[in-house]
Amino acid sequence: MQISQRKFIEKVLSKFNMADCKYSAIPTQPKLHIEPSASCKKVLPYKELIGCLMYLMMGIRADLSFLVSYFSKFQNCYDTIHLKNLKHVLRYPNKTKDICLQYGRSNGAVVYAFVDADSANDPHDRKNVNNFFTRVFGNNVIWKSKKQPCVSLSSTEAEYIMSVRGLVFGINHRCIRCTTKPSKHVSVKHHFVKDIVQDKVLKLVYVDSHNQVAYVLIKALPYSKFQYYVTGLGMSELGEVFKRAILMCKVAL
Repeated sequence: MQISQRKFIEKVLSKFNMADCKYSAIPTQPKLHIEPSASCKKVLPYKELIGCLMYLMMGIRADLSFLVSYFSKFQNCYDTIHLKNLKHVLRYPNKTKDICLQYGRSNGAVVYAFVDADSANDPHDRKNVNNFFTRVFGNNVIWKSKKQPCVSLSSTEAEYIMSVRGLVFGINHRCIRCTTKPSKHVSVKHHFVKDIVQDKVLKLVYVDSHNQVAYVLIKALPYSKFQYYVTGLGMSELGEVFKRAILMCKVAL
């Protein structure tokens, strides 16, 4: 089974006058840095476009998770520069309209997840961006990229905190050791993971950065890395049969 949002992407591109925009192979440039605006120009359709991209991201496009999270923080302090950069993101969905989620049978692990965190790269508050990406029987079911509400002193703590939400495979060695040794730096509530690991409900497995598919959900990446990790998210282009079916539906309407 394949799930596509091609029609919705075309509607959004038309709505924001981006139907004829140039293509882009990545959502935005690496190391993107935008300052909050001193005043908010509420007449601009910034929040509206954020909502459209969020709907697309929550539907099938996990590859847009970081960008939606990043631009959402400017919803009370945006101007024309922010809207220009946000509209630039639409060049990527315009190129990848045929990307879909594919669901099928699998004999692999029932549930597994990847968790990753950056190293306080936001210069405004130094809070970590972390994420999780979960599959059930090899099929994508839930993903999330979000800035932590609290400052973590290391990426180990950030991943350990996020593991409460993700229930986790694919974290670093030090984070795994937090489940076997006490840590005074981590809140008691986050030792929930420690308990279920000890009860053998959950198993934590180290995954190196080269195979950490959740990496694409925490930062903007250059083309080669972005394409590599997006492939690992399990998204693919629509099959030719499905494309012809969509075309036939359009003709019938």
